[in-house]
Amino acid sequence: MLDSKNIRRRITKNGRSAKLYPRFLGPFKIIKAEPRTSNYNLELLPKVDFTSIHPNFHANLLRPYIPNDPEQFPRREPPRPGPIIPDDPEGAQYIVERLLDHRPERNPREYLVRWEGWDESHDQWVKKKDIHRDLIREYHNSITN
Repeated sequence: MLDSKNIRRRITKNGRSAKLYPRFLGPFKIIKAEPRTSNYNLELLPKVDFTSIHPNFHANLLRPYIPNDPEQFPRREPPRPGPIIPDDPEGAQYIVERLLDHRPERNPREYLVRWEGWDESHDQWVKKKDIHRDLIREYHNSITN
């Protein structure tokens, strides 16, 4: 988990006050560790939100990620919406809140999907063929404007 005290103002959206953002962001994958300097290079995803932030952070700004234990703290787990089509032969279908990022530039292209009612820890890379064309068109219009 990354302490957001130095970067909250850079990631504010929709005029929301920086003090209302979570104190810690993540979890993020550690790409490279430099023990001599206590610096860590993190994979900041989604890249759309962290474009102006350098990925190197000192160990003082990092905390280990401890997932919630639903048996010990059941009320900390928010209720998750179920699939809109649970018995689909192709698999359960969920509502997409928005597309966050894409990779690679060639086929098969994948998109980072934020599911409606789920937090950023459940964002998932989904193949282009599994996403509705209108969502893809809307995403590309938003990043080009």
